[in-house]
Amino acid sequence: MEAQPYVMRLILGECVAQAVAVAVELGAIDELAAGPRRVGAVAEAVRAHPDALYRLLRLLSGVGLVEERDGRVFALTPPGRTLCRDAGPDAGRDRVGDDAGPEAGDEAGDEDGGEGGDEDGAGDGGAGAMRGMALLMGAPWHRRAWSDLTDCVRTGHSSFERRYGGFAYYRDDPE
Repeated sequence: MEAQPYVMRLILGECVAQAVAVAVELGAIDELAAGPRRVGAVAEAVRAHPDALYRLLRLLSGVGLVEERDGRVFALTPPGRTLCRDAGPDAGRDRVGDDAGPEAGDEAGDEDGGEGGDEDGAGDGGAGAMRGMALLMGAPWHRRAWSDLTDCVRTGHSSFERRYGGFAYYRDDPE
């Protein structure tokens, strides 16, 4: 592995996470669930600007969540299917290469993609296995908490507690 491309991938991780969250939030991923579609049709269905959505889907193609085909047509890949609202229990279980790593859906390092789960199947490999995580990582309040990491490391204080009062935030604003 070459050092600079590897580090660049790490640095751009936040941008990729945001792009994934936007594609899920807009519904572009769900629009592609039925099969390959032209970007214009997806843009119309999700009320997005066609050229802007095209650039977003090209980014997601570069990380293996969708596949770009001729004529501005995009299709979901197995990892991309884990982001669908109605993904089946084996969505994304195909490995995308020997060096697939976390992109293949096994961030937790175990075979089933994690333990537990909740109503939308966010941890059990079932429906929307990675959908909830994508939306969480793209949520503005979540990004704001991480933006204080330098101060947290210097002081030892929790950004989440300082910004939101700790876990009471979840009680007061469960969404």
